[in-house]
Amino acid sequence: MVYRNGVDRILRKPNTSNSEQCRICGSDMYVERDKNVYTSYACAMAKKSSCMDAFYCPHSDKEWHDKAGKLIDEIDDTTSPSIKEIIQKDLENVLKDRS
Repeated sequence: MVYRNGVDRILRKPNTSNSEQCRICGSDMYVERDKNVYTSYACAMAKKSSCMDAFYCPHSDKEWHDKAGKLIDEIDDTTSPSIKEIIQKDLENVLKDRS
C-alpha cells in the first residue's frame, strides 16, 4: 500500500494533535503515537528516522480511495477550469458511491 504523505498519512510531532482527518475522504484517521518513521525519501536513504505521531486513513487500502486520490492529483495538475469541474464531478461520484 502506498500512502500519499500529508494526505492519507500525516506525521506530527508527538502529542501536538489529538486527531486528523483524511484529506481525500474526510474520515477520522487512526493514530500510532511515538512511532519511529522516515519523514522523507532522503531520510529513508540515510536511515535517519524521527519519533512522530503517525495518522493513517482507515480506507487507504480501498480501490475507491486510491481512485479518489488520483482524481485529486489530476485536479491539482490541470490548469483548465472546465477540466477541473469535470474531474471534480467524477471525484464527488467516487466518494458518494464508495463501497
